[in-house]
Amino acid sequence: MRNFATNNLRIFDEIIRNKMYKLTLSINEEIASKAKDFARASGRSLSSLIETYLTELINQPNSTAKEGISKYMGVAQLPKNFDEKAECNAYLKTKHQ
Repeated sequence: MRNFATNNLRIFDEIIRNKMYKLTLSINEEIASKAKDFARASGRSLSSLIETYLTELINQPNSTAKEGISKYMGVAQLPKNFDEKAECNAYLKTKHQ
């Protein structure tokens, strides 16, 4: 019996250590709220919902999920001299003051 429990703990530990990656996303507050409500109503976590969506985007290149976001791709027009790293650092400096 002890061997069974030890094996189960080892498997669980391996799943947690090797399969999960913490990710921070920045999205519109209203969208985030609606997404949380949707996830809760469907009995899922927001993480699970996003993971499923990303999996569909990756595994099915011509999926309707990809079509849904394609209209937003390339919309932003940045200046040619835009320094992403400098902008990110400035934002983080302001955020953490």
